[in-house]
Amino acid sequence: MSANERIGYMIVIKDPSTDAYSYGVPNVDDAPTALYLSLGDAKRALQATATRFDSFIPVAYGQAYPYEKTTFEQQLAANPFAMYGWGIIVDEEDTDEHVRVGFGLLKVMVS
Repeated sequence: MSANERIGYMIVIKDPSTDAYSYGVPNVDDAPTALYLSLGDAKRALQATATRFDSFIPVAYGQAYPYEKTTFEQQLAANPFAMYGWGIIVDEEDTDEHVRVGFGLLKVMVS
């Protein structure tokens, strides 16, 4: 993206089981489906989304491979997507069934 292009941010889920970067809009109750023009607003919405999962595992930025030498902000500046963490969803009918959903921010061009 060039310096003249406007950038927006979307909260997306990422499927880590594929080599292709496929993103989707999360379908979590009350999770915002919006394009944020401010990184600060996007990060606040991302933090709020994390609380809507049954539990949440944050990325260990600055602590664990492959993120030990970077931050969320550096990752997002250098790439179109930065992983924020994994939300855990527990099946209400079968509490032994858990789904782990990776999510973060995706940079998109605003025209």
